[in-house]
Amino acid sequence: MHPVLQPYAPAQGAAVGLITPSSAASRYPRRLRRSLQALSRLGYRPRPAPHALWEPGSEPSPDQLASDITWCCTNPDIEAIVCTTGGLTSHRLLPHIDYDLLRRRRLPVCGFSDITAMLLAIHTQTGLVVFHGPTLLPSFGDADGLAPYTQDSLLDAWRPGPARILQAPHVTSAESLWWETQDHRPRDFRPAGAWRTLHPGRARGRLIGGHLGTMRQLVATPYLPDTQGAVVFLETNQTLAAQACAELTALITAGIFDQAAAIVAGRPLQLDHPQQWERALTELGQSRSLPVLADVDLGHTVPMLTLPVGVTATVETQPARIRLEEAAVVRKPTTP
Repeated sequence: MHPVLQPYAPAQGAAVGLITPSSAASRYPRRLRRSLQALSRLGYRPRPAPHALWEPGSEPSPDQLASDITWCCTNPDIEAIVCTTGGLTSHRLLPHIDYDLLRRRRLPVCGFSDITAMLLAIHTQTGLVVFHGPTLLPSFGDADGLAPYTQDSLLDAWRPGPARILQAPHVTSAESLWWETQDHRPRDFRPAGAWRTLHPGRARGRLIGGHLGTMRQLVATPYLPDTQGAVVFLETNQTLAAQACAELTALITAGIFDQAAAIVAGRPLQLDHPQQWERALTELGQSRSLPVLADVDLGHTVPMLTLPVGVTATVETQPARIRLEEAAVVRKPTTP
């Protein structure tokens, strides 16, 4: 593992490079248009990379998609990279990424779901703090734009500053509106409820984690970070609790939790038997004497947290909260 390296904070008005490592964002023109407008309203200039808007049926090769990261790093006006959407195949890019260039350029890289593979690979190969947070179409493309909690969490994560406390939002949405056909209206929201304690305790460690199924794909590869002393966070969009539990078992068998400090699990909004998932997490916490927070708003939730991978955090269960002990970014040095 490389020493942890904080990226440079993107300035308001800076360009944000957009890349598409997995599924084609161009399939959803209305949502894409809304997403670009929402990113602009946030104070950034969207800059799609050369292959970011590839059409279905003409997917670029993995090395071409990885070259979009290089393109972002070699454009001096681009100060952050945001992925357009997830999918299933971002792991194909990992051998083709120029990790040395990313380490030198120190751009924040943000995404979730399948993008977990790329985020963890970048962190492992460079030490760079990366951001498990919004992707363009899922997060920015709703009819009413980016959720305020999501917006505030992202901007806070990209802002140098002191320690800060993360707590649950007031509302959440369980709706899954089909893009381009049902997402013409704002989502319905309901009270979110507090984050829940499945096993009590208090622990401190580096944040390491992401999408459960994608992390399982990285087992026995050089791209899965060491989780010794880590706060391991997990999220899933599985509909079958049995499958989610099987993926969790694979990580347990691989020793991911043997020397971890704590577990943070996202809200399982789509699971058919959430109590089965909850029981598996509770038993894991008990067997390893780990604090376990559940129903945390990360990953496939609206709204969602931005969690900086590699940053030291403290997890508390009474009350249920996460404290980021350091800034995830630093100010870029001014050129004399």
